[in-house]
Amino acid sequence: MKKSSLVVVTDGAHARVLEQKSKIDPLHQIQNLTHTHEATHEHGADKPGRVFERGPTATRHAYEPHADWHIRQKEVFICDLTQAIIKKHEEEKYSQIYFICPPAIMGIIRASIEPYQRNRPLKDKLNIIEITKDLTSKTIKDIAEYVAAY
Repeated sequence: MKKSSLVVVTDGAHARVLEQKSKIDPLHQIQNLTHTHEATHEHGADKPGRVFERGPTATRHAYEPHADWHIRQKEVFICDLTQAIIKKHEEEKYSQIYFICPPAIMGIIRASIEPYQRNRPLKDKLNIIEITKDLTSKTIKDIAEYVAAY
């Protein structure tokens, strides 16, 4: 098994994929991804419309659920990123994968990885280390210090 590690630093709009070949080698960036998020109003109405019922009741209810497209686009970006990382792991067999991101994004990553982990034997499971911090604006040296602490 290889001793290399994969480090993914993301915030939902940007992602940096870094690799460390061994414990003594420095981290180096292998990919930088950016996802443009359109504003919610560019996708249509962000507030549900109202329907007023006729008759003796004054009932009204929304007929369209509220959707925050900005959050939905982040979820799609993170799911695609996670699938790409899993594919990369299957090709390279990294010994560890570090995910460094805010807690809300970590939840999306866990949900994306869970079906993969559930269907694998113990020896094929991913060795994932989670760091819940937003380090997307930090330098590679700063990220390496956080990774070394774990």
